[in-house]
Amino acid sequence: MSIETLFSSNIIVPIIVAFIGFLVAVTTAVIAKEQKVSEFRQKWVDDIRSDLAIALQNSYDCLYELQNPSTEESVKKYNISYRELEFRCNLIILKLNPKKDEVFIELIRKLLKDLFVVSQDTTKLNIQSCQQTAAQFQKMSHGLLKKEWERVKKGEKHFLIFRNFGELCLFAFVTAFLIMLAVSKFPEYFLTT
Repeated sequence: MSIETLFSSNIIVPIIVAFIGFLVAVTTAVIAKEQKVSEFRQKWVDDIRSDLAIALQNSYDCLYELQNPSTEESVKKYNISYRELEFRCNLIILKLNPKKDEVFIELIRKLLKDLFVVSQDTTKLNIQSCQQTAAQFQKMSHGLLKKEWERVKKGEKHFLIFRNFGELCLFAFVTAFLIMLAVSKFPEYFLTT
């Protein structure tokens, strides 16, 4: 059966048109879903960035108040900053993955504990340890935000797999079509039985 006969029949053309329509519909749906997921992830990144910045500022405010002479005003400011820090840290912990971000969650808990210990015993050694924990918190926050931004840029893993599979299918379809076209136009170059 020649390619002209195949394309002139009423069977193959509707099948090819339906297949192309199916590919377009599925691709459009997947792209729309990926864009929506990307919007949600970007919102999540913005929210956690805000929470991390506020938590970091509150931890430094607590440290500042603890290094000043202990007056009633500094104790009051420390308590306000510490409560806000606890709230923000709890929000951050709830937004993180308990398994993947276990190290970061433990660091957050250590920061809260260290600040509480320093409020009870303001020795220089305790304050330095707490400052190191706060600096480590800042560094890990930066790493988390960078990792999540890369994820937003690249897209979700499932989307990447689907896109790569789609590109492979498209390449195979175009190759098959070109081979069929070459066979029909230049039959003398191909073995036919």
